[in-house]
Amino acid sequence: MEAESVSRGRRWARPSAAGACAFATLVACGLAAGSGAGTTLISYADFSSVAGLKLNGDAAQAGTSLRLAADTVSQQGSAWAQAQLGTTESFESRFTADVHDSSSTPPIPADGMTFVIQSQGLSALGDTGNAHGYGGFPPVSPSVAVDVSLFPQSLSKKNEQFSIVSNGDLTAPLATATSSVLLYGAPFSVWVDYDAASHGLQVFVAQTATKPAAPLVSATVDLAAVVGPAAYAGFTASTGAFNADFDILDWTVDASSADTSPPTVSCSASPAVLWPPNNKLTAITTNVTVADTDSGAAGFSLLSVTSNEGDVSTESSGWSPGTADTSGFLQASRLGSGNGRTYTLMYEGQDNAGNKATCSATVVVPHDQGK
Repeated sequence: MEAESVSRGRRWARPSAAGACAFATLVACGLAAGSGAGTTLISYADFSSVAGLKLNGDAAQAGTSLRLAADTVSQQGSAWAQAQLGTTESFESRFTADVHDSSSTPPIPADGMTFVIQSQGLSALGDTGNAHGYGGFPPVSPSVAVDVSLFPQSLSKKNEQFSIVSNGDLTAPLATATSSVLLYGAPFSVWVDYDAASHGLQVFVAQTATKPAAPLVSATVDLAAVVGPAAYAGFTASTGAFNADFDILDWTVDASSADTSPPTVSCSASPAVLWPPNNKLTAITTNVTVADTDSGAAGFSLLSVTSNEGDVSTESSGWSPGTADTSGFLQASRLGSGNGRTYTLMYEGQDNAGNKATCSATVVVPHDQGK
């Protein structure tokens, strides 16, 4: 890619947003620990105003962009929302970044940038070069970050790397992946989703404003355990011997709606009919499925084995209520004076948010072959 293909100060046609965010909007949105689910916490349609942000080092407003580091050697900058984010709640952070105009010939964009959740403070700023304004001395810690590394990958014409890192340490990522989108010379969108119930952190990356169906990289990390119940959200970037303009074009953080919906739980038993009624114990296998599109399925357990007649304690064996038991024995018996026997195996499924639902599988011993 050629530096001439990128014009300084150009703007990307971003998706529409509800106006540029002012500091008053941040306060009204409730950007604080314990803020309600489903709330917009941060909303910058652009950075024509940087009210509500604390800029450090070389970070500065550049037109309608937030420039974390400029196309000059050994730059380092950070920018933090001044009010704190509650880390015990789920959220989605979306931003558009534009890395452009490396002044080296040929253009070698360097070094990298991060999106960070940290509790060090509003003045937190790491080192230059491959520290990305996040690591080095002093590191930004305690923290969890999504790191975007453009160098030395760009020098060897390799795709850029995304990593999930913590406590200012870029050398031991929790997870890493190679980007398939262009990260220099064209804006790109990043979504960082955090599920507080499962402690799942997912990063989605696209060249457009359409969120991909699958994350590029993900990791399990308890934000509250690492940074505490409240922390600052923001960005860092740095250059070294090589450089580029590291711009953020827009930024939103939304609290995800709390998962209060129970999972979908279904059960079946095989065989579902026992015949003939020869009083023998028969092996039964159940199939239990738990599905949840919000926080995810967390498993199931057998609640009980009951019968509408007889003594189930002596006419069944091998079942362990309170466990995820799916096999045991039931006796092929029924009372001659009744209408047939029905065994009921009750299961309870749970999702990662703690919501529960039940299902039952039945095994029938007919009174006769006509029923």
